[in-house]
Amino acid sequence: GCSPPPVSPESLQGRWLNDEENSFLEFTPFGLCVEVKKNPDIVVARRYQLGGNTLNITALSGGPSQPESWTVRVEGPSLLLTRPSGSASYCIAPPGQGAAPLVGLWCHRRRRGGQIDYYEFTPWGDVISLIGPARETTPHHPPAAPPAVFSEWRRYRYDGHTLEAEGISVYKGRRHLFWFCTAEPDLLTFQVMAGGPEKKTLSWQFHRLD
Repeated sequence: GCSPPPVSPESLQGRWLNDEENSFLEFTPFGLCVEVKKNPDIVVARRYQLGGNTLNITALSGGPSQPESWTVRVEGPSLLLTRPSGSASYCIAPPGQGAAPLVGLWCHRRRRGGQIDYYEFTPWGDVISLIGPARETTPHHPPAAPPAVFSEWRRYRYDGHTLEAEGISVYKGRRHLFWFCTAEPDLLTFQVMAGGPEKKTLSWQFHRLD
């Protein structure tokens, strides 16, 4: 039979819903594939490379540790995905509105242990977090994030001063975030007021990778 037409990166990017499994897949502009399942809440992050109709998949947090090959077909608002565990159909979610100053891939190097955390803010208003282990990585384009200790998914809103994000994390205290945020072209500065009698202001910075 005839081979399906190759899938363009633009047609693949976005959030794809699977109502039967109460889950969704998200493909980002910087090569992240995030699978979110609910009840129980699970976030699995992967790196993907698209070639024609084939997705080369590498696990970043959760999921099989060995690389996998998936087959994908996009027809308008529908996506058919075939992977070793089986096939499933998805429909594209209506896009939200991202905040242009935040859109892109950012990293934060922690002072202790050399850990590197990655945040990707998508144009459609989602943010994916990879909380990294204590190891180095050399970014390329698209930057390759290392395997993560855990990953998070949220929808975000930014008004130019405050970032509010709500979604799924393994830690209950991180499911809803409210941070003061200053966005410069290559630098994000977050601030939050810590609890306790001293009322300290905590501050940390993310650097743009793209």
